[in-house]
Amino acid sequence: MFFGKVIGINDLITFEGSSVSELKNGFFEAVDDYLETCKELGKSPDKTYKGVFNLRISSSLHKQVALSASQYKMTLNDFVKTALS
Repeated sequence: MFFGKVIGINDLITFEGSSVSELKNGFFEAVDDYLETCKELGKSPDKTYKGVFNLRISSSLHKQVALSASQYKMTLNDFVKTALS
């Protein structure tokens, strides 16, 4: 049995199939149903992101990254944003 989960949305959509073909069909059926439900409810299907997340790293790495940011005359936040971009 194969199963899948749709990511990037606020709700949970799962689908399954006993073959790749069944899995694909289950995916399209689940997504079509979800999009129709969102349309009926007047809600966006896309997940909302706040633009904020916590990152847990060691204190030594934190220090190293902060020092690197200061060498470029950047805030730690801007340094990380640049690295992620």
